[in-house]
This record gives sequence, C-alpha cells and structure tokens, in this order.
Amino acid sequence: MASGVVGIQRVSKGNVEDSRNLRKNMTPSESILWEHLRTGNAGDSKFRRQQVIEGFVADFYCESVTDRC
Repeated sequence: MASGVVGIQRVSKGNVEDSRNLRKNMTPSESILWEHLRTGNAGDSKFRRQQVIEGFVADFYCESVTDRC
C-alpha cells in the first residue's frame, strides 16, 4: 500500500496518461539515470519515475528521506 503523498492524493485520468507517456518516452539522460537508480546503485533508496504529486509529474521521486533516501 502506498503511503505519504502518493497514497493520499487523487490523481486525474489525464495525469495518469501524461505520466505513462513520459515513462514511455524518456529522454536519453533520464534513461541513463533511471537505469542507474533501478539497478540498486542508489543504496537502499527506492525511486519511482514520473510520479504525480499534487497535480504535477515529478521525473523521479523518492518517498521519504528519513525512511529510505
């Protein structure tokens, strides 16, 4: 179950579609960074890509600096 800002927000269908499209069409720089983050090179931190936060789409998101990041 999601927690924090991710778990309590309502996300419009438009934002979900925008987020999906951005994940599918990442820039070369985003792809390189994402590959680095998802292969565990960020320690115990767990990242999400193209996360909707209060109506905006963040390219990369880490849930909490005190819990994981």
